[in-house]
Amino acid sequence: MHSEFAPTVYLLASRRNGTLYVGVTSDLPARIGKHRDGLLPGFASDYGVRTLVWFERHGTMEQAILREKRIKKWNRAWKLELIERENPNWRDLAEDFGFEKLAPAGFPLSRGSEAVRQDNDEYFWHPPPTHGGRLGDPVVAGSSKSC
Repeated sequence: MHSEFAPTVYLLASRRNGTLYVGVTSDLPARIGKHRDGLLPGFASDYGVRTLVWFERHGTMEQAILREKRIKKWNRAWKLELIERENPNWRDLAEDFGFEKLAPAGFPLSRGSEAVRQDNDEYFWHPPPTHGGRLGDPVVAGSSKSC
């Protein structure tokens, strides 16, 4: 992967039809590497948004920033249409830049759950511990019964 100045607007997704992130950069391969390595704190890192599903090159950084700002104001349906027009299978376009295939996201992870990496590079979802009640019931300290 070589770096070159190429103002680019890009869309990342957590999974197909999942959480979306719109960004702008002058070096797409370097930026994607930082997203994948978790080196950019913020929204994309917090929500596991790492799959490159769309990008668009521009002649100047000013043009790219203007396009990013416009896309950020779009409703979700327009963003999905933009992705699916050019990438209907939601393929990870970062692989075209030499990045390795990401592990499948599987179930959406929620607060209190965790993905555990096994030695064979598969990820398994482990649900959060339960307290014996129905989902959403309050937990009473020292008891497995709900209030």
